[in-house]
Amino acid sequence: MSDEWSFKAGDFTRRKGTGAFGTRLRRLSERLDRDVARLYADFGVDFEPRWYPVVALLKEKQPLSVTEIAQELGLTHPAVSQVTRTLLEEGLIKATLDKKDERKKLLSLTKKAETRIEELTPLWRAIIEATDEIISTEVPGLLILLTELDEALDKESLGERVQKHLAGERVQKHLKEDT
Repeated sequence: MSDEWSFKAGDFTRRKGTGAFGTRLRRLSERLDRDVARLYADFGVDFEPRWYPVVALLKEKQPLSVTEIAQELGLTHPAVSQVTRTLLEEGLIKATLDKKDERKKLLSLTKKAETRIEELTPLWRAIIEATDEIISTEVPGLLILLTELDEALDKESLGERVQKHLAGERVQKHLKEDT
């Protein structure tokens, strides 16, 4: 299938290799999100791909605070705050004060969200099945590799690794200047 978002094998970000690694990951994520958004629209349900992880998490475990959601999903607090603010506006989640700590708001799904989840469950199952198919037939081991990349970055972030390389270059530069 060819559309305006198709990319050719010789495109710039592919040619840049690891120099455009983050860009390629973002591009793949945006590409998947566009497809899923189109599926939601075709399915006739008002829902955004970025809402899914929060809604799915709250379906399994609620109530949770924004901080707890961010920790569970491995996302930043501001990113989760933005999504939960939209979900509150849409009436898909509600906030209540934590009885143990009234400074903290706990978020949970509304009846409207439960209905929306029922409507979307067949589509979500199909998305999971199609994703499983792509990964198992086209890129087996991808999820294992993503986990290994996550773990490698947990051990030492990209920023820390870059700082080491920069420090090594500075040492080399000073050594050349001294000779």
